[in-house]
Amino acid sequence: MAAGVLTCLTLLLTELVADGFFYLLGLIMALLVVALPTLYIRQAGRTGWLGLAGLIMSTTSALVLAVLLTAETVARAAFGFDPEEYGTVFWILAGGLLSFVAGAALFGLDTARAGVLPRWGAALFATGLPAVFVLDIFAGASFGGGATPPGRFIGTPLFAAGLIRLGYALWKDTSDGGPSRAN
Repeated sequence: MAAGVLTCLTLLLTELVADGFFYLLGLIMALLVVALPTLYIRQAGRTGWLGLAGLIMSTTSALVLAVLLTAETVARAAFGFDPEEYGTVFWILAGGLLSFVAGAALFGLDTARAGVLPRWGAALFATGLPAVFVLDIFAGASFGGGATPPGRFIGTPLFAAGLIRLGYALWKDTSDGGPSRAN
């Protein structure tokens, strides 16, 4: 749930206040490194190879992104490092992000199919981040600067809402001692 709330908070702070809140993405990714395996464990008996593949892909990508984003934040603060000046760093971050989006989509779809956790939460989790890219492509958004691409304001909150719902289902499941029901 914390990763979902931080995702929305980061989007709002980055767009409304300043770009300086981008560093929170490293924290979000670190939280997801813990959250995604926890979601998988809850439903391991009902998921298939697609869910496992999505889990491995998204968790590995989240771990790489957490380390890189944290290192980038420290390097930026301590040494004035700008990742846009170094193409390799940009492409590694972009590749990690695309790998995370693909893995999260696979994991979310298999979570919805398994029916252990709320299906609508899993569907939002699976489709939110891909929606960012699809909506931005259809809107003809430029990622090189200028206005913020519109898909970010639709897809990111959908992803966060799905994550919050799935986290709440896990929390509720452990707080009352009974199994959660997919709804």
